[in-house]
Amino acid sequence: NFTVIKKCSFPGRNMPKEKQISSRWKNSISDTARQATGAEDEATGAVFCRSNLTFNGNGNLKVNAEFADGIVSKDKLRIVSGNIDVTSTDDGFTGRDLFAMKDGNIKVTSSGDGIKSTYDTDNQKGQIVTEGGTIDITTQKDGIQSANILMINGGEIKITAGGGSENGEVHRDDMTGGRFHQEQNTQEDTTATESKKG
Repeated sequence: NFTVIKKCSFPGRNMPKEKQISSRWKNSISDTARQATGAEDEATGAVFCRSNLTFNGNGNLKVNAEFADGIVSKDKLRIVSGNIDVTSTDDGFTGRDLFAMKDGNIKVTSSGDGIKSTYDTDNQKGQIVTEGGTIDITTQKDGIQSANILMINGGEIKITAGGGSENGEVHRDDMTGGRFHQEQNTQEDTTATESKKG
């Protein structure tokens, strides 16, 4: 079974406080592309909750978000267990105050960010914490973005962001500094001297 706790908005209907989604079926939620209204309380996710949202169970859930985000909580978003696969035209998972994962498996394919927590006016919020499980993210922007704190205590995380390293720009800025940089310069100077002598 798969449990979604708290009353939230799904495409075209409201969820009751607790919803059991049987593991015997292929569970899926989709929305369609539409014009954004710009309203402050607009539901931006295929799964959208204005309060805390918790996923718990051993079932499988596929979310296909054509409008914007996959799963959004305007408060705290927690993954206790379960298998969730999100494809979105913008962000995958958003927990405004907190995104926390204890166990389970999540996969994100998005054109925005993979996982994000955005509350930046309170340093006790805007946090992302993982304790276990597996996270597989392929995204065009940030893999994981936290406004304040990112804490990884366990689990396996795989991220391909911005199209992967093969599509990234080559930067040659001085980012090493310190002793390593000095030794590197010394080695280059020695090589140059030996070359002149030869």
